[in-house]
Amino acid sequence: NTYSLQLSNDCGSVSDAIQVDFDHRVPHLDLDPTIPWCEGDIIILDASQPFIAEYLWSNGSVSPSIEVDAIGQYSVEVTTPCSIVSQNVDVVPDDDCVVPEFHKDIYIPNVFSPNGDGINDGFFISFGSDLQLLALDGTIYDRWGNLVYHSDALAFVWDGNFAEESVMPGVYVYTIKVKYTDGNVEREEVLAGDVTLLR
Repeated sequence: NTYSLQLSNDCGSVSDAIQVDFDHRVPHLDLDPTIPWCEGDIIILDASQPFIAEYLWSNGSVSPSIEVDAIGQYSVEVTTPCSIVSQNVDVVPDDDCVVPEFHKDIYIPNVFSPNGDGINDGFFISFGSDLQLLALDGTIYDRWGNLVYHSDALAFVWDGNFAEESVMPGVYVYTIKVKYTDGNVEREEVLAGDVTLLR
């Protein structure tokens, strides 16, 4: 619709007009609120709209979709000139996953306490004397899926800190890819699980 205004007096008149259109670009989100995840899964969270919009995901991405490869809570906010909508998605462990058993000579703790007492202060992996470690790449996430530690050093040790600050006590999830030789056989495994951090 067009709205106009005219002002007049004895000296003359002036007028102006404004065009007002209805904006039909209302974002709609229909993501699954809870998605099960197994080790190795890559989940696509897609918030694409059929019109131009701005996107902001909880991991900082501004793309219409993101790839998720870890458990945690993810959120997206979609903005148009007249509307803002948001949604949370919980990516949770799937109870039906087939989890491979770890090699009997690979030891991973399920609890550690980085309190400086010299006892169980670090989260680390131990390998039996029959195994020769060739490569390692490990990541640790908090319960919301935020990365708190990553290392590709063969001596994988997490001291319970993130950005030189102590993280909160709680359960943290790890994914560690290892390559090693067992006798004359070269093997690769993905070690996945959780560890409880105590203070």
